[in-house]
Amino acid sequence: MKRLVTVLLFFLSVCTFSQESAKPHWMFGGILGYSSGENTPYTISNAGLVLGSESSHTQFTFQPYLGRLFNNRWIAGVKSKYVYQFDKYNLLSDTRSTAKTHTGSVGLFARYKLNPQNKLVFQLEPCYFLNFGEATLIHAEGDSERIQTFSNSWSLSPMATYAVAPRIVLAVRFSAIRYETGYWQMEDVSEKHGFSDFDFNLNINKLQMGVALLF
Repeated sequence: MKRLVTVLLFFLSVCTFSQESAKPHWMFGGILGYSSGENTPYTISNAGLVLGSESSHTQFTFQPYLGRLFNNRWIAGVKSKYVYQFDKYNLLSDTRSTAKTHTGSVGLFARYKLNPQNKLVFQLEPCYFLNFGEATLIHAEGDSERIQTFSNSWSLSPMATYAVAPRIVLAVRFSAIRYETGYWQMEDVSEKHGFSDFDFNLNINKLQMGVALLF
């Protein structure tokens, strides 16, 4: 009888260990984003309401990442990002210009799950990125110039994930709070110009979607 109990206890301990080891500990995925918009500023003068310089932009974003699942609430890991942005300026005049910007980034991220017990999980995602960019500005006359940028950025974004399978989740992410500081300089010019930017805008036009695998 004692031998039977010993065998059963050993079998249960092996099964428990197997179940624990089968739990996923890593998350690998990617997020895609697209946004576009136009901006037409107005100024007030003695002549009344005056139409300003209209501009438009289109942006594509891709963010692959690898994260470690520390517990049922916290995930942290590394992330990279590529952003392509195409801008048009002075659309209502003869001095139109365009800008094409390529930005590559590497950084760290974390996610905190607010309701980890559900299939639809709401989360907060703080991120840090080191950014390197290059923009080509093309003027109406046809001449062009290149601008290089270097910056650090911090952001906090709300997001949600939905488990479509035990090891596959879909993600939806918004850009909400972002602060960036750095410098830019013209190509082949040593002079650097500092800048900083703070953005607090939960814009549905900047919605990002992706998928992740757990293993």
